[in-house]
Amino acid sequence: MAENQPSENIYNQIVKAYGECPSVQTISLVLGVSKMTVQRVLITEGLWESKRSREIVDLAKQGKTAEEIANALYLSLKCVQNYMPYKRGMRQECVTANAKIAKQKRERMRIALEGQRGKFASSSITDRIQMDENMLRKEREQFEDMMKNVDKLFDKENRPDTSAKKYIPSVLKLRFELVNEDGSCLNLSKEDKAVLSKYAKMKEGFIREAIVPSGISLNALNYMIQRLYGWQNSHLHRFTLTKDTFNIITEQGDIKVWEGLCGVLFRFPNEDYADQYCADDYDGTQSFKTWLKNKYSGAELPFSVGDTYLDNQLQVEAFEKRRQNHDMMRSAATLDELIQAVDLGGDGEDLVERLSLLELLCPEYVTVFIDKWLSNVSAETQNKQAMMVRCKSLGSEYVELLDSISELRKRRITQAEMERIIRDGFRLTGIPKSPVEQVYVDNKKEINYLDSNCRKILSTFEPKILPLTDTLLYHYDYGDGWCVKITCLDGYYINDSWDYPNEDGVVLGIADDNQAIKDWEFFDCREHKKIKGEYAELLRNVASKKTPVCVYSDGLALLDDVGGIGGFVEMLKTLHGDNKEDAESMREWANNQGWFGRSVKVENML
Repeated sequence: MAENQPSENIYNQIVKAYGECPSVQTISLVLGVSKMTVQRVLITEGLWESKRSREIVDLAKQGKTAEEIANALYLSLKCVQNYMPYKRGMRQECVTANAKIAKQKRERMRIALEGQRGKFASSSITDRIQMDENMLRKEREQFEDMMKNVDKLFDKENRPDTSAKKYIPSVLKLRFELVNEDGSCLNLSKEDKAVLSKYAKMKEGFIREAIVPSGISLNALNYMIQRLYGWQNSHLHRFTLTKDTFNIITEQGDIKVWEGLCGVLFRFPNEDYADQYCADDYDGTQSFKTWLKNKYSGAELPFSVGDTYLDNQLQVEAFEKRRQNHDMMRSAATLDELIQAVDLGGDGEDLVERLSLLELLCPEYVTVFIDKWLSNVSAETQNKQAMMVRCKSLGSEYVELLDSISELRKRRITQAEMERIIRDGFRLTGIPKSPVEQVYVDNKKEINYLDSNCRKILSTFEPKILPLTDTLLYHYDYGDGWCVKITCLDGYYINDSWDYPNEDGVVLGIADDNQAIKDWEFFDCREHKKIKGEYAELLRNVASKKTPVCVYSDGLALLDDVGGIGGFVEMLKTLHGDNKEDAESMREWANNQGWFGRSVKVENML
């Protein structure tokens, strides 16, 4: 069958458009062609590539057919065809004039954006961008039909268990302490301690203690830690278990055991940052501290596809197919051996950030029985694997679910590109409402729609797990190497007859929610003693408003890009040194980073 190639006119328009707007999604909408057509044209011209496209193109240049490539890479034929260059690109090694112009424009745009002085200079693109509402409406109808069918599988899975009252903490007391990257205490010389004591008001260390709702997710906790320590959320971060705990539950890093825990605890390594950091949407329209507070004060945050159990297990399946055809990967028995054999994209220890503290942490005085924990996880994962098998039996509906997940990821990547263009380009032109901004708004609506509906389905696959440890590690800015040790000091549960079945198994109705909250009585999880006075009122506010409160602080705020704790010490020395010119220059830089060297009242830290 002859290949259905785009016309010469469309082909050249795609190449030209990419030089003006480096977004496959936007060009697809503008020119009315499929995203796969745009992608294949750009691959043909050497303007776009990925690891997978390079593998496919290399094999195609060797004369292999699409079917042969699919068999060699263990991919579907359709997937290979989506990355195959058109034949015109196979006959010529040099790129077209339009491709060269596109590359030059993209480079100029990159430099302009990095300097935050860029301008999006394509009136031909902006005049023609529009959303195909009929297409979006049809996609939504198909998605909703698919969801109804998938929902039927999970009706029994999600019924809450109200058969017995459980002493589950509603509020936790956490301690945050700045430590070395391996979780050990900071290595500070006597001189450094003296500097930090005098100029950073440090007594024992950079420590914070806070009362937090137990349902807060790691995703939200990131923003809370950023505010506690004065950082600007401008670098990558991750949460991990301590190395000892990781080794225990993975049997010293056994690959098969670790794969089984991907999506339960661990995030399978990938570099899809648009998805992983999809909640990072600060746009400068409010103060940064207010934006941070909104993130950790009970609001529902966008969910990351890469945090879900289903997606992680699909990545594990694909990885195992690749591993069995790679001698060094196949012979590796542990993660350490695997990482030595191939670049996995990470060490495999990152925790999925959908998890709440209630699913991970228990107070330090509670003994965790690892055997019981593993037994619970095994039962849960077997149940979810069975659900995945049943879901796959739906056939086309299951494929549509996977397509919707893929579409959500792609739209987030497009959104990130458009945010950069709008922020650093169009707004500097003075145009109040450009067509690109309208596409951005419409794309964001689709993202919110897909986010909400995919979350509903994917959440049913998430295993319910028991708290595992009293300690987590938070890593931020891998260059500066900041690390915060998080310890659960205590937990408090509510003894509330309104929320639990009585002796006859009947749950009492709540006539007045406000009165019910006032009647909450808190007990500590250690000795089950009733908490009284102001502390009880504090716990009541945290639990009801779902907003954490800082109760203790040691040491001033820190700042980004200072060079870790060593660089922070040097900064303090410069600020308080004899060279006034250096001190003034350093103070100006620190102020621009949001650091002013002032103490903040504990009650105002969050």
